[in-house]
Amino acid sequence: MRIEDQILIGRNILSNAIDMNMSKEIILKISEKVDNYIIRYYINDKIERDIKKENVYVEDWICFEPYE
Repeated sequence: MRIEDQILIGRNILSNAIDMNMSKEIILKISEKVDNYIIRYYINDKIERDIKKENVYVEDWICFEPYE
């Protein structure tokens, strides 16, 4: 699944959780998960732009995955 789809689904789940008046702890966990997806999106986007700009080979960079 594409990261953009994960962000969209996570936002919808977060919105539904807020509408259903779920506990703050659950809403916080969902929000943190969406934040991690957004961070991963921007990191991967920067890596792709750097690769295109500098003609770096894929083997030369390390993909960072935020804590989940």
